[in-house]
Amino acid sequence: MTPPDIVCLLGIPGSGKGTIGKKLASDFDFYHLSVGDHLREEHGRGRFEKDSYVLDCLKQGKLLPASMLLPILSKKIEETAGKDYRAIILDGFPRCLSQGQQFEGLVRNVAVVIQLNCPREIAKRRFLDRKLPGRLHQDDEAMFTKRVSEFEQENDEIAHFYRQKNMLFEIDSSGDTEMTYQRLLDTINQDGRWAPLLDIHH
Repeated sequence: MTPPDIVCLLGIPGSGKGTIGKKLASDFDFYHLSVGDHLREEHGRGRFEKDSYVLDCLKQGKLLPASMLLPILSKKIEETAGKDYRAIILDGFPRCLSQGQQFEGLVRNVAVVIQLNCPREIAKRRFLDRKLPGRLHQDDEAMFTKRVSEFEQENDEIAHFYRQKNMLFEIDSSGDTEMTYQRLLDTINQDGRWAPLLDIHH
C-alpha cells in the first residue's frame, strides 16, 4: 500500500484551519489531524502525566521541540497509514521551520502546504467567539496575541522555505467558510501540483 501524502495546513489562530481541514478531508478522502487536538487527546489518556515540560507547553500554548513532537506525530501517521487515506492533513504544523525540516528528514516528505491568510482583526473575533473542548488554557485575547506573535515570528521563514520548493498555496480566508473553501477548490482544480494527490489528469 502506498503511504498517504502529507499536506500541511498553516495559518494564525482563527484563520479557519480546523474547519477548512475537516471539509477538505471529507471531500477528498484525506485524514485530518489537528496537531494541537491530538496532543490534548494524548494528555487526556495520561501520556504526559510525568513530563512537566510537555504539560507546561500544552497549558501555555508553547511550541514543543521537534525532538518531542515528531515521535508523537510519526506514531499517529503510521497508525493512520493503514486506513487507505489519500493524504494526511497536518493542521497547525509546522510551527517553526526546524520542525518542518526535521519532519521531512525523519518522518515523511511533505507534498503540499496550504497557508490560510486572514486579517488579524477577523481572526481575533473568530478566536474569541469559538468554544473548543479539551483546551488546557483559556482562549482569551492575551493568548491570541501571543500565538499570532509567535506565528509572525516564525512563518516568514516557513513560507519562504516551501515557496522555494514550489509547494506553497496561499488562500485568502477572510471571508466565510464557503467562500474560503471555494477559493481552495478553485486552486486545487486549476493547479497541477494537486494532481498526484487526487488522481487528477490535467
